[in-house]
Amino acid sequence: MFVEQLRRKAESAGGELRDLHTWSLKMSQYDHTTEVYARKPLSQRWHVLGDGSGVVQRDIYSAFLARCVIDNTHHPSHLEAMWAAQKPVLLQTGWLRSESAKIEPSGKITVVTPSE
Repeated sequence: MFVEQLRRKAESAGGELRDLHTWSLKMSQYDHTTEVYARKPLSQRWHVLGDGSGVVQRDIYSAFLARCVIDNTHHPSHLEAMWAAQKPVLLQTGWLRSESAKIEPSGKITVVTPSE
């Protein structure tokens, strides 16, 4: 009942409700720059982009990936086009940091991130 009500509200607002298979999509593990899935602890709140171009807040990045899903699949060319459009907004808001970053063996990220 809740889902149907949510679907009606989305449609009346000009949107749509999509059902995503979150287990197979693994949005908190996926990196569109390398097309690789990597598990990380829940305490790691920032995702280091595999191409070294920066770090993005994990939940914001997962939401971006969810928004870009087509037919319950990640499509690299579509993700890259959408990322190019969203990157300036994320940089401006501070959810994406363009400094190069890497994860140390301890799991610590070597860039300073905004306080949560």
